[in-house]
Amino acid sequence: MNLPQGRNLSRLLPAAILIFCACFSFLGHAFLFRDPTTPQDWKAAAEFAKTEISVGETIRVEPVWSDAPLVYLGEVGTRIDRRSTLLDEDRYGESGTLILAENSRIEDAVRNLGGNLKAERVTPFGSVSVIHVAYPEDIYSWNARTALPQASLQRITGDAVEDCKTWDPIDRRWDCTRRDKWVYVRDMVKEVGNEPRSCVFMHPLAGKTVRLTYDVPKGKNLIVRAGLDLRASRSVRGTDVKFAVKKDGVVVATKVVPATSNEWYRLDVPMGGPSKVSFEVESQKVFDRYFCFDAWLEP
Repeated sequence: MNLPQGRNLSRLLPAAILIFCACFSFLGHAFLFRDPTTPQDWKAAAEFAKTEISVGETIRVEPVWSDAPLVYLGEVGTRIDRRSTLLDEDRYGESGTLILAENSRIEDAVRNLGGNLKAERVTPFGSVSVIHVAYPEDIYSWNARTALPQASLQRITGDAVEDCKTWDPIDRRWDCTRRDKWVYVRDMVKEVGNEPRSCVFMHPLAGKTVRLTYDVPKGKNLIVRAGLDLRASRSVRGTDVKFAVKKDGVVVATKVVPATSNEWYRLDVPMGGPSKVSFEVESQKVFDRYFCFDAWLEP
């Protein structure tokens, strides 16, 4: 009689362990990992931030994956910064930010801004706070994205050069002949390097070199960032993108961006006096080559 009972117990043991683990997981999420914030606190913090935000400032949320306060920020939705960690270049043109953060994440929220910045003031609203951080004056004197209207665009096939002169000031984009779904050069936001980046979108063309040229003022160093967006990096239809930077017609930097890379690559170009600087892209198979770049001049 004891032997059958022992066999039954051995069969029930795995099921008992699974039930115990499930209960432990449920209790852990219910009590140890529960959201410490309340909708009322997020709403109060959001309403305060909307009254405090100034020209040139953004609103950030910490943790960045939290959507809890977004329902209260509809009026300023275009000024919400969803980047998780900022580079120095990311703060170009911005004067500061207001961070809505869980109280336990205040230090992390400021640290994620980069640049050893500090909170000017912290206003608590129960379980969350609004952190006001001012950015230092811009350390860059010129930017490719903001200077896009003054650039010149060309498509080059061998010795044949096509000048593209159709500028749309509303969409901030250059077109060559007809308006195309993908083949244009535009100021837009793309997800590159696992972050949303404001950049110059420049899709390569089959058998052609796409060239964008600027008159860049005097400066010390040109910081260039480039890469493929997330959708392009997941596509198997296209090939590597060759990116080149020319200064007064001479190649000064190149980068072959791998077809499946989602990195935001950095190139440094020593400058000097005023120069004509061109950015060129090429690819053998141009399917889904959603390429993006930007550049900042250190005076």
